[in-house]
Amino acid sequence: MSKARQYAYVITQVSARKGVLIPKSLFLSLSEAGSLDELVSRLRDTRYAVELSELTPPITADKLEEAFMKSYARDVADALKHAPSKAKTFLEVLTRRFLYDNLKIVLKSKISKISAEEARSRLFNVEKLSPRAWNLTLRALEAENVEKALSIFSEIEEIEEAGSYAYELFKKFGLVAVIDAAIDKQFYLRLWKAYDKLDKLDKNKALRFLGFETDIYNLMTILRGSVWNIDVQVIRELLLQKFYELKDKEVEALLMEVKADKIVEKLASTRYRKFFDVNKPPEEAIREAEKKVRREEVLLANKAFIEPRFHFGTIMAYLKLKEIEVRNLIAASQGVEKGLSPQVIQENMTL
Repeated sequence: MSKARQYAYVITQVSARKGVLIPKSLFLSLSEAGSLDELVSRLRDTRYAVELSELTPPITADKLEEAFMKSYARDVADALKHAPSKAKTFLEVLTRRFLYDNLKIVLKSKISKISAEEARSRLFNVEKLSPRAWNLTLRALEAENVEKALSIFSEIEEIEEAGSYAYELFKKFGLVAVIDAAIDKQFYLRLWKAYDKLDKLDKNKALRFLGFETDIYNLMTILRGSVWNIDVQVIRELLLQKFYELKDKEVEALLMEVKADKIVEKLASTRYRKFFDVNKPPEEAIREAEKKVRREEVLLANKAFIEPRFHFGTIMAYLKLKEIEVRNLIAASQGVEKGLSPQVIQENMTL
């Protein structure tokens, strides 16, 4: 069976759903809502109408997040159900990013002695996406220390391994700042392992997304590490030994620089120069680069829907766009609940 025929049903499905994703204009409108009830009203003509109609008053950001994540979980389940078997493992790992984000929150809350209640408010509600992971995450939040939290996560091997790796680096170097990067590294290593099992044609489509994210991860890790005065030995440990459009010599040149502003200057000579503003202080350059990268991910995903689109990359693209949409909706609902200004809310969204 040809690739196009293998993917025909699921591509038709995600293409239709892509057509009803929330446009930028509606996200801007949501950020301007005066209350959560008003926000819900503005979503009544979207695909979230059914989930929102099931909510009981009073409406809260937590209830809305649960509804948004329920929609995401349903789309993930549908994509996995109809995707060819060799592609499923990669897609499964790809859609676990929320689980890895929650792991970061659990570890940092234990290390920094943040209460379980406060940390709980920062979690992504993955109950519908992965009931077992959600249950374990809530239990881990209540654990006495990091070691006991990791013991709870042992029921999910990849999460426990990522957590243990991050915690070992923290103990070795005493830097909370390594937690996020260490867990992200483990996530990407899992993705690359799953990538190796894809068919050749699927690899070609997946590489555009995975290669880009890997290069950006490495560049941002080097730059953040310099800003935070992290020893180059630690930065090297955190880097992925995979490169897409980066070259070894470019990475080595960046690692040899001591000052963050000099790193930004060198980044301007790489293929990714458009993301880094040499005229901004390094901290601001990082914040701007993060936003530009997220927008670039949206552009890459949208390009996958240009004909011909009956290939693996289109599924990846839709799931990426859906994830970004859900993160935007969560940012909007939390911002409105807290009474943040539209401008601040929009800063927390990918538009």
